Amino acid sequence: MKTETAKFNGVRGQFSGDGRWFWPENESGLRAYAATGVWYLRARVNGKIIEQSLRTTNLGDAKQARDAALVEKREQAKAGIVDDKSTLAAFVGWYLQDLDRRLGLGKEHDRGGLAPATAKTYRGGLKTFERLAKGLLEKPLCDITEADLKAVLEAVRPTFSKTTFNAIYIPLESIFKEALHQKVIAQNPFDFIPRSSKKCVARQIPTRDEYDAIVAALADPHYSNPYKRETVDFIEGLAWTGLRIGEAQRLLKSDVDIPRRVIHVRGGKTDAAKRDVPIFEPAVPLFEKILAAYPGERFFPLDRCDGTLAYVEAKLKLPFALCHHTFRHVFATYCLEEGADIFAVSKWLGHADVNVTQNTYTHARDQWLKKQAPTKEEIAAREAQFVTERMAQLDAPLTDEQMDLILAGGAAGRGFF
Repeated sequence: MKTETAKFNGVRGQFSGDGRWFWPENESGLRAYAATGVWYLRARVNGKIIEQSLRTTNLGDAKQARDAALVEKREQAKAGIVDDKSTLAAFVGWYLQDLDRRLGLGKEHDRGGLAPATAKTYRGGLKTFERLAKGLLEKPLCDITEADLKAVLEAVRPTFSKTTFNAIYIPLESIFKEALHQKVIAQNPFDFIPRSSKKCVARQIPTRDEYDAIVAALADPHYSNPYKRETVDFIEGLAWTGLRIGEAQRLLKSDVDIPRRVIHVRGGKTDAAKRDVPIFEPAVPLFEKILAAYPGERFFPLDRCDGTLAYVEAKLKLPFALCHHTFRHVFATYCLEEGADIFAVSKWLGHADVNVTQNTYTHARDQWLKKQAPTKEEIAAREAQFVTERMAQLDAPLTDEQMDLILAGGAAGRGFF
């Protein structure tokens, strides 16, 4: 689906419905990838759709490269030669178009119909991958190796939930399956990269020191950001509430009841997402400041801050990917580490089933239990204290009452020793 006529880099044409691609007017076989401005050939040769990067952002150069590429492709097609240099970005474009086709078929269709929520999940997964692996997008698909993909996916596997990881994995796997079908690649690298299993994987959550460092980096006076104050308030607010990003975007000032120390979350993802989240006492000054500092009905001053989080992640060289959802995990983990009941935390997070909370944050509960267990030194100290107190008690002179009990031979007398 294309939009109304617009301009891109001085060229008139139309954008795709999702804004990723741009088609110039009166030029067939050309389109530009909006994120990079690079022009691509897209044409049908001998019944097969050909897509490849023309490696230029100049329309005039792209026209010449298109004409030369079409001549070469037609010659190769006549000779039966397969030499497709389509980039990953070109196949991502194909996949997004295929999602629209499958969405139009309906969820129950027996030829690959898709539910709107599933299509939205896969689009979000590809958008996340594009942010994490920009260097791979302009690379020919046949040149992308298993090691290239693992370098990206294995780095984020411990950080993302199983659902989020698979939302990235499944579209990419489909893309490479199609490339294999079109004989662009000889083997699918995803045959050797497993999906995220249902088994709980311990998340890499920022420690308290790392969280403090993140907030300090956001507030760094040397960091030039016109929305610095808003970003710090937004991130700290997410960490104190555990809200999903969509819930935070919908939160109104009227939903934040500071006198009663509660936030009314409107929800949206599940029936359980509509809930009340407590306002902890240390967070009261922050929420009072946000209410007073920013105009309008909405509580949080920003929608997102992806660019800033990417900057902080790189600056601090964090061993995990930093995103808005990280601070939801921070909230849950710290609550459990402080001994909060897991049923209460599950309710605060808006989980439909406490097992989701249990499986997701098992590591946090284990860490809390370890903190409660006394160390060897503490056990030894308690035993020494007990022995000292008992010996002092035995060395003390007996009272008349204790002497009478001993002489009577009663159970209480014997029990005294």
